[in-house]
Amino acid sequence: MAAPPEGPRPIVVKLGGSVITRKRERERLRPKVLRRLAEELATAPGPIVVLHGAGSFGHPGARQFGLAAPPAADDRAGRRARGASIVAAEVRRLHLAVLRDLVAAGVSAASVPPATLAANRAGILEAFDAAPFRDALAGGRVPVAFGDVVPDRAWGWSILSADTIAVRLASELPVSRAIFVSDVPGLLAPRTAGPLRVVPELDETLWERLRPAPGAPDVTGGIRGKVSAMLALARSGVDAALISGLTDGELSRAVGGNPSTGVGPTRDPRTPPDAAGIDLSHRKAEHVKVVLNEKVDGRYRYWDDIQLVHRALPGIDFDDVDPSTSLLGHRLAAPIVITGMTGGFPDAKQINENLARAAADVGIAMGVGSERAAVVKGQYPESYSVVGDYAVPLTFANIGAPQIVPQRPGDPVIGLAEVRRAMELIHADVLAIHLNFLQEMVQPEGDRRARGVLDRIGEIAAQVPVLVKETGAGISRPVAEELRDRHVRAFDVSGTGGTSFAAVEHYRAVERGARREARVGKTFWDWGIPAPVSVVQLVPLGLPVIASGGIRTGLDVARAIALGASAAGTAGGVLRAASTGYAATREELDHLVHELKVAMFLTGSRTVVDLQRTPHVVTGESRQWLA
Repeated sequence: MAAPPEGPRPIVVKLGGSVITRKRERERLRPKVLRRLAEELATAPGPIVVLHGAGSFGHPGARQFGLAAPPAADDRAGRRARGASIVAAEVRRLHLAVLRDLVAAGVSAASVPPATLAANRAGILEAFDAAPFRDALAGGRVPVAFGDVVPDRAWGWSILSADTIAVRLASELPVSRAIFVSDVPGLLAPRTAGPLRVVPELDETLWERLRPAPGAPDVTGGIRGKVSAMLALARSGVDAALISGLTDGELSRAVGGNPSTGVGPTRDPRTPPDAAGIDLSHRKAEHVKVVLNEKVDGRYRYWDDIQLVHRALPGIDFDDVDPSTSLLGHRLAAPIVITGMTGGFPDAKQINENLARAAADVGIAMGVGSERAAVVKGQYPESYSVVGDYAVPLTFANIGAPQIVPQRPGDPVIGLAEVRRAMELIHADVLAIHLNFLQEMVQPEGDRRARGVLDRIGEIAAQVPVLVKETGAGISRPVAEELRDRHVRAFDVSGTGGTSFAAVEHYRAVERGARREARVGKTFWDWGIPAPVSVVQLVPLGLPVIASGGIRTGLDVARAIALGASAAGTAGGVLRAASTGYAATREELDHLVHELKVAMFLTGSRTVVDLQRTPHVVTGESRQWLA
């Protein structure tokens, strides 16, 4: 990334479409308001970047042609592409009016059309070139951009809002602060008793209580989208304010640093960043840090209870061994899955890229961590989408079961649109829905409502191929039967014996001083069904079973296949390698495949099907479970 220009950092000013247009009258300007705002911007004492919304010049058409949603399955004769052209033309008519008034007011405006420098994937910003903004600022001009229709690498075309551009510029330039200009004097507090009042400061819990107004013309989130952008800026250390553009002189005062109305985002330092479920990126980074630096495995190695019977005369050559297999209709070079681990924070992009590149080269399957950060919060989508850059033979998108039902009043709920976005973001073949209620019970900010989850899984599974996975506590046969009856196509058991997320959350709770949750994490460290036991219970159901939870070697993979699993999944075993680099990741996967082939040779198993039939002995605690 190019270095930012020397000198003072610019202020980003976003003129809302609601203040410069009449949003319920298509292509209707507020000319007097626009001229006055342009004159007030001309008084800015330092560098500024101007962004403007599309208002009635863009939102009606975007809604008409569905540009803020996935393409319709029956998109006839390129209706979406035609709609994108129509909306782009409408927005540019507004942009020319904004440029005209800025130049007339004495502002050295430089047009920066977003469609030429940005691209989305499934409606989420993926690529962005800030060089035109830097160049304009370096030349003493004011870059002016707007909410636009941009290329979308999954949907063809979609909307990029000016609010999203503001957040991205905060990390690219960087900027000193941001001012959002609306048609209201700030954000009104939820009304209980007494007169309406403006919220003086934002905290993250307020975002959760905001709901789009029924029939609102804004397709990019309205006030909720602005608040989300302001909170994202605040987390980046950038002050942001929401002010009224209908009050004479207010914008002049704001760019001068002294607004008399409005609201600025702040977070109570006594409140953990995750308390409202907003700052997911910090939580995800903590998870990786804890797994890499603390002892979080289960206290018993259940896979050591599974002994394969040695065949002194294998009857085949080692070169005859073929570990290739099919899983969910996709051919793999070996029955190994890198199960979903991470995403949604800056370092996750490199980790997932190392994993995807190695998985593609070795020819095995791969999943990503929960994509809620990207599809609900818009955080770090590139940390997931990088997987789609590699030819991984089978990929799994990932969402959490708790988030497909309401958890708290006003909480965002993952629906089919978010599901499709999660899959499109990484070009996924299958959606993994993870069950992590043990983990949620230990998280200080955990989601603890499970009523309705089973039926919601069924609704989603009726639309897209779904695998259900646990996260370290295993799946019992009765639960698997209920899921099978609701169209679920496969299971990843993720039983006890591997990474304990109760342990991971125990360390996080200790760090936050959450004494009750820390104790629960310690008490339930080894809670769950052993991974081998879960495999044995689920295989008779006739659906593919991925054995995970403590898979650390190729011998463990062989043990899982001998129990009837279709494949074995590993996560913690390759995370450390992936955190080091591609070479270490590739080496670890090569070791797993080689060890698997050795186990196949020593049991006389030429193919995976042969290995599934090889004699084995169950000992220890696993035997007691299966007695």
